[in-house]
Amino acid sequence: MNSSQEIGQRLQKERENFGWSQSELARLMNESGWSKYTQMTVSRTERGEREPRIRELVALARMFGITLDEFIEGGAATATDLYAEGYRAGILAAQKSIASLLSSEVALRG
Repeated sequence: MNSSQEIGQRLQKERENFGWSQSELARLMNESGWSKYTQMTVSRTERGEREPRIRELVALARMFGITLDEFIEGGAATATDLYAEGYRAGILAAQKSIASLLSSEVALRG
């Protein structure tokens, strides 16, 4: 796998973590000053068919709330990864609390 493909995979992962379609990301890039940034641009980048410019990578990293190094190297967990982990942990804690309350109620009725 070449670096364009790796960056493309990271772009797709970050975009999907935010729940954005390729068209939505293109629109956001246009709104931040990247004229003529299209869904096809995003698609070709994600497939590794085009090499993004460094300024483009900086803009994307900022949009995703990560550093350029994290975006290019993929080293650190992204903000969305950390959010998802926290969300899952919260759900598990809530499920345990509900189970505990239900078992306490059953014991009281018992």
